[in-house]
Amino acid sequence: MLKSNNPITGDRVIGVTILFTTFIFMPLFIYHRWKDKKLADYTLTPENFKKMREMGKKSKQSK
Repeated sequence: MLKSNNPITGDRVIGVTILFTTFIFMPLFIYHRWKDKKLADYTLTPENFKKMREMGKKSKQSK
């Protein structure tokens, strides 16, 4: 366990960790997860509304 007599050192370690996570790790993670996906599949466009309505009608008919 890392223990310091100076509390400022601990604050700096926490601050650097948060900066690393926010500005380096998070963008890499987001890029990796969205790399091969189409943004149009996740936006609300008139075509997607039409698909959702058709899916709703099909699920009601199958019940």
